[in-house]
Amino acid sequence: MVRQLSKRLSLKAYRWTGTEGLASFQPCDQPAQAVFKALELLSYIKTSADHCLFVLLDFHPFLQDAMHVRYLKDIALATKTLQHRLLVCHSLVLPEELRPFLAHFRLPLPTPEELREIVYRVTGEWGPSMATATCQPPTKPSSCWCQPRRLGRDGDR
Repeated sequence: MVRQLSKRLSLKAYRWTGTEGLASFQPCDQPAQAVFKALELLSYIKTSADHCLFVLLDFHPFLQDAMHVRYLKDIALATKTLQHRLLVCHSLVLPEELRPFLAHFRLPLPTPEELREIVYRVTGEWGPSMATATCQPPTKPSSCWCQPRRLGRDGDR
């Protein structure tokens, strides 16, 4: 979904987690420097990012810290071009001073039936011979890791 949105809006898309740091959704757009700490991330967004979408996963604990909140507000006030930051977490208590700069929404998860349909649609796009695959180490550089295996719609082989 983030890839589709960034493509439609012609934005570079980045994801940040406290454990993995900042990474691009596209391999060719990786940040020039390693960005792991939350304050480093906010500095990167403020000074180095233009026309970007940032997905900050589990950033909510940092919203309890006045320095992080002030940095986010400074970014919002200093931004001359449209930038996008997306905070993704299980629950979010927005600090009062950030409310004028944020929009809050809930994105429902797909139902089991919707997930099943997504899997059938995606595997259908692979074609009948790629309905599922088992991975085997390659025997030579040009060989494929995936060996097709067919499954019925109910998962039987």
